[in-house]
Parts: sequence; C-alpha cells; structure tokens
Amino acid sequence: MSMVFYGLCLREDGKRNQGLRWAAIGFGLGLANNHLTMLMFAPFLLLLWPEGWLVKKIVSKKKPVSSKVNWKDLIGKEAKHFGIIVGAILLLFYGWMYFRAGSELPFAFGSPDTLDRLLYHLSGGAWIKNTQAAVKGIVGMRLPYFLRISFEQFFLCIVFLVLGVIYLITSKRHRLWVAMVFYFLFLFIYQLRIDQTADTDAYLCTPFFLLSALLPFGMARLCTWYKHVYFALPVFVLGQFFVHFDKTDLRDFDLSTALLRDLDQSAQKGSVVLIADWTNIINYNYARVHDGFRKDLCVLNYDLKFTHHDLFRRNYPEIYQAISVSYDRYITLLGQYHPEEIYNTGCTLDQPDLIASYLDVIRALQNYCKNKNVPFIADPKAYVFLSQQGVFPVAHISGSYVSDRPGIGNDEFLKLEHQWLNNKHVKMDPSASDKLVDLEAALDFQRRYWQQLNDLPRAEKAEGKYREIKRMQNQMKKKMKFLFRPA
Repeated sequence: MSMVFYGLCLREDGKRNQGLRWAAIGFGLGLANNHLTMLMFAPFLLLLWPEGWLVKKIVSKKKPVSSKVNWKDLIGKEAKHFGIIVGAILLLFYGWMYFRAGSELPFAFGSPDTLDRLLYHLSGGAWIKNTQAAVKGIVGMRLPYFLRISFEQFFLCIVFLVLGVIYLITSKRHRLWVAMVFYFLFLFIYQLRIDQTADTDAYLCTPFFLLSALLPFGMARLCTWYKHVYFALPVFVLGQFFVHFDKTDLRDFDLSTALLRDLDQSAQKGSVVLIADWTNIINYNYARVHDGFRKDLCVLNYDLKFTHHDLFRRNYPEIYQAISVSYDRYITLLGQYHPEEIYNTGCTLDQPDLIASYLDVIRALQNYCKNKNVPFIADPKAYVFLSQQGVFPVAHISGSYVSDRPGIGNDEFLKLEHQWLNNKHVKMDPSASDKLVDLEAALDFQRRYWQQLNDLPRAEKAEGKYREIKRMQNQMKKKMKFLFRPA
C-alpha cells in the first residue's frame, strides 16, 4: 500500500511513468499475497488515479488548473501498462507456487498443483465459509470491541485525524479523504459480520494505514493556525507508543514454547497424539521438521491428515502401513464428498459412511497403540469428540492431555508455568480465548480426576489454577462478549 501511494504521489509530481511502475508493483505484490484488502482497494484506486487529489496547482490567482477527471486515462495506455506489470507479478508468484506445489513439502497446505486447486486457493476457498456464514446478532456483539481498538489505534492522534479530514475538505481535495475514510468504513463493516475469534482485525491493517496518512494533513491544518507546532504530531505519536506499549510487548509471550513443553512433559515415548488445536499442531510440526523435536511421537491433527492427506504416509510410514486400509478408505470417501478437504485442514463428517470410516481409523490407531504398548492420547477437545462417538471409553489424565492409560507430567502441568498468561496483550486478543478454553478444559479434567482418586492436594491445586483461568476469561468477556456467547 505504501508503494501504491508513493507511485500516485510521483504521478502528481509529474513523474508519470515512474509513478505508474511503483503503483503497479505495489498493487501486484498486494494481490500476490492473496490480500483481500488490496483487492477491495481497487475501486478507491480508480478514484485516486486521475490527477489533482494531492496538490492543487495554480497557474494564476484567477484561473486554477481544472481538476476535472479525465476518465480516458483509466482505459488508455496507463491502464494497459498497469495491468501488464500487475499480471507479470501475479504470474511470477503464483506460477512459482504452482511449480513448488508439485514437490513433497513439509506441510503442502492446499497443494495447488493443478489448475482447479490453484483457483480454489486463490479464491480463498478454505476460509470462504467464514465470510459467508450469517450469525444472528454478531455485528452488534463485535461492534464495541472493534470501535475500541479503532479508538486505541489513534488515541492521542485522533485530533490530527479529524483536522486532516477538515483540511482536505476545505482545500477541495475530496477524492483523497473520501478514498481513505470510506475504504476504512467499507472494511470495518465487512469484517464485523465475520464470525471467527482471530485474524479478523487483520482486515483493518491497510485501512488503519491509510487513515494514518491523514495525520500529516491534520498537522498542516494546525500549522496554518500556529506556525511553531510542527513538533506536536511526533510528540503525540511517541506518547501514544508509550501509553500502549505494555499491550503490545510480547517479549514474555511464550505461547509456542509453553505448548511444546506441555506436550513434551505429557507424552510418553512413542505415543500417538490427536490434537484439535491448530496452533498446537502447527507448532509441533514446525519444531519436528526444523529442530527434530520429539520425532518419537506420532502427532496428528484430529482430522488425521492436517494439511494434506499424504502427510501421514510421509511423516509416519510405519504407522501408516499398520492402518493403511482404514485410512485410505477414509480419504477416498472424504475425497468423494468434499474433494477440496483432502488437500486442506479440516474434514466435514456429514455422511454416515464417512464418519464410520473416520472412526475405523481411530480404532485402528488404538489397536496399533495396544500392540506396540504405547499410549493413545488426545487433547481435551479431541477427547470430548471421540468420547461422544464412543471410541475413547477409558480416560486418564496426562498433563494437559487425556490418555488411555495413567499418564505423566501432571505435577509439572499443575505448576502452569506459562508466562504468556501474565501478558497484558492476552486480555485484548480474541485468539487467546481459544487457548484459555483449552487450559480451562485440561484443568477441569485434572480437578475431577484427582477428586475421584481422593488426592486432595492435587485436586486443590488444580481447582486453584482452574479458578485463575476462569477469572481471566471473565475479564476477557467484558471486553469481547462475542467470544463467549451461548452456542
């Protein structure tokens, strides 16, 4: 977005060819990242393309240069050159993606090695359901949170934002402030209706950036009144930085380390582990590939295939051989009912024979564990799902996990040595709610388990940690009610 605006400014300064190249390269790079917010900026880019939005050139005091829009430029040579540059960038990046997808990669997400799957990836197919689903009352629930983070984004500098809009209106540069303000409002309203706990604030990154570009115009308006206040904006920006620093300081945000430490302390050698938490499973896979972390384990997403159906065979060839018949049948049926899901995360078990085949794989894994005398383990969410299906009848606690035999790491887990729980950012971040729910469930299992065994010291410790997590959730609920609404 910076490159796009830099190119537009160069065009305003008379360097048309150079400006066009900068704007086209910036726009192409934005689209090459499958950046929906850049695509949504396209209509506003058309609004700013004609000259006269940044400066107002005066030939004489009586006769200013006409600011009438010359829309022919939009379909002339500039548009063709712009399209050629953008197209070349997209061909370079997505062509390289298409080429690399044919290799055996560690994660192979989406595997866009055919034209159909490439188009599915480009269209955001794996996430499009999040934007299409309609949830009653979700806009009203999310509005207070996003109004607050919008206010905090500018905070001390709001006065410059308002003055910037006023300055552009009074100087009759309407296309500039309209593009910036309405682009923000467009994406702000768009993301309010998306029902997910994380990532939606990312839609506001580029709108916030464009609104920030109004601040220097606000300072310009202030300087027309008081010549020597040009230092005010930097002072306010620095002041805002110091006020909000503790909310964005992630130096002690040890989430990845904590998740892997819990897994390491909870899983005995050779265990087969099913994990529903996507953050946890991607952390393990990265650590396994990059650092050789706990290669003795078989850690699976509870859809069994993670990001590609063939990863099971590649990562765990011995276990795959033992369960290949049931696993291949499950993948075949999933491919018939939901072809895109065998190359992406998730599985929709909406057919009787499909869920039966899935449960057959679970039983095959459990038989493998019994034959090899190794534990079969699941995180709380995966355990609840499997127990509801009647395929996890015996449950023991193993740290933050549930095991089919007495586990390990319980005392270590009850220490709850997670630094990130004390980080102020946690109470402001919607994605943290998922991790708190996982910890709540694990500690709930812990306290009930030790109560049944009449181990009062451990039960009391688990109860105290459980209440601590519940207090954090109540604090988050006050600021982000949409995370804790009834199902």
